[in-house]
Parts: sequence; structure tokens; C-alpha cells
Amino acid sequence: GAQTVSAGANTVGETAGTGTTITNYTSTLSCATTSGGTPVAVSSNTGTGGSVSLALGDDVTCTFVNTRKGTVIVKKVMVGGTDSFAFTGTPSGTISTNNGTISALVAPGQYTSTEGAKTGWNLTSIVCDDSDSTGNTNTSTATFNVAAGETVTCTFTNTKQINFTVFKVTSHSSGTFSFTTSTLPGSGFSLITTADRKSTRLNSSHVALS
Repeated sequence: GAQTVSAGANTVGETAGTGTTITNYTSTLSCATTSGGTPVAVSSNTGTGGSVSLALGDDVTCTFVNTRKGTVIVKKVMVGGTDSFAFTGTPSGTISTNNGTISALVAPGQYTSTEGAKTGWNLTSIVCDDSDSTGNTNTSTATFNVAAGETVTCTFTNTKQINFTVFKVTSHSSGTFSFTTSTLPGSGFSLITTADRKSTRLNSSHVALS
């Protein structure tokens, strides 16, 4: 409400009420003349307080605006084992347990969190629980679009790889043998053999556990 104060520097500020934490909000403070709306400078403005210099007869209105922050959460699902996965952006940190999470309290807006590459694992999906946040497995990035007071969770699922080697043995003959697969990358592969010898692929492939 209105207060009568002395001319000179006067401090204005707000504190959180019972059950409210002020850091859960973004806060702005602005002051202007009551009649004409002419802006009045606020020194040492923190958003929740500042100092206003008044002359005799001044009539000034100060307005505080508080916007509830949102929460962004990265959840990690690991299939076939456990490991440590590092994330940069918002939120950032490391997750080392299946179904583990990291989170950040943020002002409304857009944020991204990117998973670092991990040898021996495939990033198989990124799924977010609201309609306007998305995940891109090609860039290993979740994009959060957060409204005031909203909590958004994006779940990164990684599947552990295993080495998969095929041996082919021929007897008294040689040739090329083709194989098809539904689990290895690509549609298939071939092995070239010589008589009474066995051949393997030069490089072991990886197959994702399911």
C-alpha cells in the first residue's frame, strides 16, 4: 500500500511470505511516477529490492513482478548394464545409475542438454513428457521449452553393445557366403573362405541388447 516517506533515498523491497521461497521466482522491480508513468531510476536494483531517490512532493509507484521458475530434468535409462554418462548444457552433470536424474531450476524459456558420447553404448531414444519439448538422437540433445511453473522431463535411453563375431568353416572347398541379420547395423555381410580354413569378419560388429 501507499506509504508517506521523507525526501531523499528510500529503500523498497519484498520478502517471501510463509511457505514461499523467493529464489523459486524470477523477480523484477520498476518504479515510475504515479500520475504520468515516467520511469524513476532504482539504484542497486536486485529485482527484489533497491533504492529510490525522491524529492519533496514526488508521488512514485514501484511494481514488483514475480514469475515462478520451471524445472528441467534429464532422466537416464540404461539397458544391458550401467555406466557414467556426462551431460552439458542445462541441466548438466553426470548420471551413473539406472533411472538416475539431474535437474535445474530455470526461468521460463528454452534450454538444451546434450549427452556426451560413450564407447560401447547406443543412444536409442530421447523422449520428453510435454508436447513442445523434443529429443534428437543424431545430436544427442534434448530441447526443453519451459513455461512458468512447469516441470519438463526428457528421458535418454542407452543400450549397451556386445561384440558379435561370426565364424565360418568350409570343408574341401572355398567360396563367398552371405548372411542376413535383423540386429546388426546394415542389412547383412559376407565371408570369403578358402578350403579347409575358417574365416571371420575383419572387424567385429556390435549388436544392441534388447
